[in-house]
Amino acid sequence: MGIRWDRYSLFGSSLSPGLGLSWSVTPRLKLRSSLGGAFRVPSFTELYYLAPGTVGNKDLKPEKALSLEGGGDLFLSPWRLSLTLFHRWEGEGIDWVRRDPQEPWRAENIGKARVLGVSFFYERSCSGFFNLWGGYSWTKVDAERNDVFSRYARDTVRHHLSLGMKGKMGRWGYVASLQYKYRPQGERTALPLGLSVTFSLWGGELFLRGENLLGRSYEEVPDVPLPRRSFQAGWSARFSSGKS
Repeated sequence: MGIRWDRYSLFGSSLSPGLGLSWSVTPRLKLRSSLGGAFRVPSFTELYYLAPGTVGNKDLKPEKALSLEGGGDLFLSPWRLSLTLFHRWEGEGIDWVRRDPQEPWRAENIGKARVLGVSFFYERSCSGFFNLWGGYSWTKVDAERNDVFSRYARDTVRHHLSLGMKGKMGRWGYVASLQYKYRPQGERTALPLGLSVTFSLWGGELFLRGENLLGRSYEEVPDVPLPRRSFQAGWSARFSSGKS
């Protein structure tokens, strides 16, 4: 349990409470719930940015929100299952919006909104060499204003399905994932496939990553197309200083 107090010379003050509860019903079943408030002032970009396609708004008000979440986790070796329900109320939400595709994006307070959703996740250890996982989430936004195109807040993923596999054999490791995303705004879908391979070397890992390997054209943000395929390669390591 906690409480946060924010005060700004331009935007006043706000109290944001937070409460989280969990209950281990049995060694295999855990229930959890949380309640939390949020207060966010406009960023410098949202207030003052000016470009041909994006215009800030110095008259923005802070956005406020209250979130309620509940769910449970079930451990049935080799399975782990998780279910979560969530409900969020938003007021004076800030987003980049426009009324016509030919207009620039403008920062505005878009009023009240209610977000409902549910998510499910599972993971299974198939052997000492690899795990399988999958998940599904459904999210719906009921907005006070539906007369504008939204760049972020209202452009939510309605259906999100993910499947994946990860494993390690000796110095080799890999992660493969496939996702399906559907956004109601613009009837947009995405099917990104990713694969990462690692090899332990010199106290770190050599890696090769590929994203969107199916070469599908899609956008996470309106008007910002992502690469049909992308690859990264390199070496990573973590260093820690010993105690003096």
